[in-house]
Amino acid sequence: MPLGLILGQRDRVVPMEVAGALAAIRPGLWLEVMEGCGHAPFLSSPGGFAEGCRRFVGHALPEVRG
Repeated sequence: MPLGLILGQRDRVVPMEVAGALAAIRPGLWLEVMEGCGHAPFLSSPGGFAEGCRRFVGHALPEVRG
């Protein structure tokens, strides 16, 4: 099952170290970091977040279709 994570660069709740730890236990993790955003990038940059979601779906779709 594909797993994607979109993090805000300035997130103080889920720091980048958490993404690194998750990637270590979940090979193939898709990660996108949104520059200048905090914990809620979907609020601070809704268009950028939507584009990130589209990129993840495009990345994951071939795997889901099998």
